[in-house]
Amino acid sequence: MTNTVFHTVGHNFLLSALHEPGAKPSHLLQIWPNPASQFTTVWTDKPFAPGQRLVLRNALGQVLRDVPVQGNKMELQRAGLPAGLYFLELRDARGVLGLGKMVWE
Repeated sequence: MTNTVFHTVGHNFLLSALHEPGAKPSHLLQIWPNPASQFTTVWTDKPFAPGQRLVLRNALGQVLRDVPVQGNKMELQRAGLPAGLYFLELRDARGVLGLGKMVWE
């Protein structure tokens, strides 16, 4: 038996997003190779700043890695992660600065 639901299209519906609403990424993330097998390099058009970190999420949005960054590129190791689609976020205390997606083969 399924519950009865009444819904008016365009009113009181659930929104979901990969980034915070209203946040506009300010950094361009480039990820190569992509797809990758054992490691990938993440590069940004602006140097990473103290306090910034790279967050790796799986397709369910679960945080798998949260690592501090430095320079303007870093190497991300697969380290046993299963094949599939992953999402990268460059973050600081204010929120998301850059977004990217990648595939582990």
